Amino acid sequence: MSAPTLTIARESLRGALTKIAGVIDATKKTLAVAAHVLLEVRGDELTLSATNFDAFVRVTVPCDSEGDATALVPAGRLTDIVGNLPSGVVTLCLGMRTTIKAGKSRFEVSGIAQSEMPPMPASRGTPTLVDARAFIAAAARCEPLASGEESRPALNTVHLEFADGALGVVSTNGHAFAMLPVGTASTSPASFSVHRSDVRRLAKLFGDHDGHLSITPDDARVRFASTGVVVDVRVVEAQFPPYRGVLSLTPTHTLIVDRVALLASVRRVSLVSPSAQEASVEAGRLLPPPRRVRFTITRDALALSAASQEGTGHDEIAVSSHLTAGSGESDASFAIEFNAALVLLCLNALTSNDVQLAVQYPNRPMHLTNPDAADASLTLVMPLRIV
Repeated sequence: MSAPTLTIARESLRGALTKIAGVIDATKKTLAVAAHVLLEVRGDELTLSATNFDAFVRVTVPCDSEGDATALVPAGRLTDIVGNLPSGVVTLCLGMRTTIKAGKSRFEVSGIAQSEMPPMPASRGTPTLVDARAFIAAAARCEPLASGEESRPALNTVHLEFADGALGVVSTNGHAFAMLPVGTASTSPASFSVHRSDVRRLAKLFGDHDGHLSITPDDARVRFASTGVVVDVRVVEAQFPPYRGVLSLTPTHTLIVDRVALLASVRRVSLVSPSAQEASVEAGRLLPPPRRVRFTITRDALALSAASQEGTGHDEIAVSSHLTAGSGESDASFAIEFNAALVLLCLNALTSNDVQLAVQYPNRPMHLTNPDAADASLTLVMPLRIV
């Protein structure tokens, strides 16, 4: 008796394989299953599952089938074949040697025992629903502010904190910080951190999803699920650094400027790169010098300047509102310097047309927020010592 076959649109199968590609790890030579994808047909649905043992991904797409079947096949080989098939319908016959046909093209791919694929960990937590697009957008804007150094596991994450009917998406690299809110119906406080690479994976998996995304944290793992896609990842054990202390600020100057204009100005002025001789050493590593940009705040304008051995740069943008506090400061100007790359990250994490800058001279972080108080998005950047 021949094995049952299934038919599926090539683009649907290709899209599912693209979604799971981020979890495929062909470098684990002693764990062949990490380079394989499990195909399971149940009724009129084809489910593709893959894991690298840190993350598990499951994608379900519709198909037409003659009966239930399974196969565990090399993901890379299957992806290459499907990607080069002619458009139209693909027919698969799943087994230890899976047959793939489209038009006059026909392939056979050898698989491995299906028992090699570990099951996705059970989820015992309480799910919380959030708007999928809002969450993915906030996480994608926060992720660049996480540290890229694996030696700092607590900072190499995006922190999720449920409290007071909102989800706060938080990240920091120790020099800049972002906290972006996402509305949720959750009433149970919870907080956990996921690796920044998993956040990028979530963006690829759920970036085109409308509706709700279910987030279910457990003791050591967290599950994200929406229509047709489930991903289960590890929770980072390292404790996210306490950050509430940096949120308080008694600003000496608060000004509102056009966010896009400030972005462009910082980029222009920072083109005057520092000299290579200015590189510093931290924890035994040679670090590239920061591109320093000086913010000089006056009553009616924000002047940006930079200087190095290679030259100088200067720019100025208008201020739509400028409030001061403290004696004698309303007419005074002062200067404060920042790493241009960090300022750009903070500005890109926001989406408002204008941005409010709040500074407390001389050594407190600059707060960047939406002037509209209804949006609680906040980024901040630590100043550099003026030299």
